[in-house]
Amino acid sequence: MKNEFKFTGIIIEILDVIQTSKEKKVEFIVEEQVDNYPQSVKFYIYGDEKVDKFKKYNKVGANVEISFNFKTNYVVATDTHYTSMEAWNVFKPKEVSAEPF
Repeated sequence: MKNEFKFTGIIIEILDVIQTSKEKKVEFIVEEQVDNYPQSVKFYIYGDEKVDKFKKYNKVGANVEISFNFKTNYVVATDTHYTSMEAWNVFKPKEVSAEPF
């Protein structure tokens, strides 16, 4: 993939699964493990099968490597842009083999 973004860290929170009008969605927060200034990012996964696999194979405290895309939506009514990170692949870091999502 041309613009492939990756983030590695520890899952610090998994929010409740939301049923949208079409499919499930789950948001989760991953914290990068760096010296004095850890960074955390909120990602989301969309789709019934993807959400079910994510919930089955991942728990708070798990080390993960995430491949993701940025998405920006524009809301005309409020003249506002919203940017989010859609995770499309969640794996254990390469040192440990595991099931995706």
